[in-house]
Amino acid sequence: MALLRFIIWSIIFYIVFKIIRTVKNVLRFQEAEEKFNQQVYHHETKSKIDAKDIIEAQFEDLTPPNKNSN
Repeated sequence: MALLRFIIWSIIFYIVFKIIRTVKNVLRFQEAEEKFNQQVYHHETKSKIDAKDIIEAQFEDLTPPNKNSN
């Protein structure tokens, strides 16, 4: 009888522990999500592109040679 009582209490403790752990993780996730949404990310570039930095190029389409044209 004592072993059965120990098993039942162990199962109850396990279930309660899992519920507490799940609730804690959900609250932590919501907290992290709120922090992430509050932060504003600004990406300021220090370099500026001038017109003299742009290089014009011409490209050719490469086609495979025909085997029938001998």
